[in-house]
Parts: sequence; C-alpha cells; structure tokens
Amino acid sequence: MSNLKLESYLKYLGWYEVFIPAFLFIFLALFFIIKYCKVKGPNSKFATFCFYIPMIGSAILGVLLFYSPYFWSTFAIYTIVFFLLNISSFNALGQSIDDKTGMGVTMFSGLISMSIFFFSGIVRFINFSFFT
Repeated sequence: MSNLKLESYLKYLGWYEVFIPAFLFIFLALFFIIKYCKVKGPNSKFATFCFYIPMIGSAILGVLLFYSPYFWSTFAIYTIVFFLLNISSFNALGQSIDDKTGMGVTMFSGLISMSIFFFSGIVRFINFSFFT
C-alpha cells in the first residue's frame, strides 16, 4: 500500500494539469458568488456569469476528455464533476438574481451544457472504440 502514489490516481483525470486549476477556479468563484450574494444581495453581473459557467465548464470537460487514455473511468469522474458544476452554478444563480421566477430560463443553460458534454463523450467514445 505504501507504493501507491498520487500520480497513479491523477492519470484518471486526463490532463490533470489543466483540469485541477480550471475547476478549482470555477468552484471557488461560485463559492465566492454564493457567499457574496448572501451578504450583499443579488447582483446581475454575477447572474450573467453563473448562466454561462455550466456551458463553459462542459466545453472544458469535453475537450479534456480527449486527453485521457482511460475513457470510462475519466468519463465517470467528469460526469460527477459536471453534475456538481451544474448544481453549484444554479445555486449561485439563484442567489444572484432578484426575481426567482426567472430560474426557468436557467434550464436552457443546463440543457445546452448537457448536450455539449454528452456530445463530446459520444464523439470520444467513437474515437476510443474505432480508432484506437
């Protein structure tokens, strides 16, 4: 058990030199937005940022999926991160808007981000299955 190193687990994250800092920044920014909006109140600039974060994050995950030789394990980890990202960004968006009836519009953001991520997964699966 002492021979196991952190690098043996990091290989399942794909290109972890990009994955870890990018998503640490995104999750820390969402945490800051939630805390800021609880203290200071809603902010429309943060609401715009939170609307686009799931789409940007799913595009990053989709691109990083192509840099992993371990398709299934990386796809499973990225799917969990994808759902955590959507939940966190919708929570931050809910904190940063005035009118809560507008939350239905965020379904569009989630739908677009889901289609980006899973389309990238399908393309990577085809690439993994037939061309490797």
